[in-house]
Amino acid sequence: MTQDTTTNPEENTESVLEELSNIEEQSQTEGTNPTTTADDEVARLRDALARAQADYQNLLMRVERDKADMAFYLSSKILTPLLTQVDTLERAVRLKDGVEGDAFVDGVRALQGNIIKYLESQGVRAFESIGSEVDPDRHDVMTDMPGEAGKIVQEFEKGYTLGERVLRHAKVVVGSGN
Repeated sequence: MTQDTTTNPEENTESVLEELSNIEEQSQTEGTNPTTTADDEVARLRDALARAQADYQNLLMRVERDKADMAFYLSSKILTPLLTQVDTLERAVRLKDGVEGDAFVDGVRALQGNIIKYLESQGVRAFESIGSEVDPDRHDVMTDMPGEAGKIVQEFEKGYTLGERVLRHAKVVVGSGN
């Protein structure tokens, strides 16, 4: 029997069981020693069945992983451009820090808050970098400056995660130890 890994495991199981019963019938009608021939064949078919089932389980896991990767990729294509808009609004709000009662400034703050709420509802979260150790999986080091060696002293651009995965690396300045 040749193993076809592209078929459904239920079909493989049925064909293995059919072949097993055929072998048992054949060994009984031929009068040969059914235990030796049948036991060897049963062992071979059980092994083939186990392999087919394992292949199927691996396929299911791979499909789930690919679906998760595709969902992340599509979400990141939609959400990443919004992050640059949040950065722009944050810089605008920082310029007018301390200004109260100005309708335009209040509108920009409200817009920034609404976009951040939307991003959070989609699973996007900003992560803090200043004061932490550099993590190459989360930070892009732009330059260094005097400060504690290996610690982040300044942030050019915030980093964000989508679920447990990094959506955008933080662009940071790290201490040089001087």
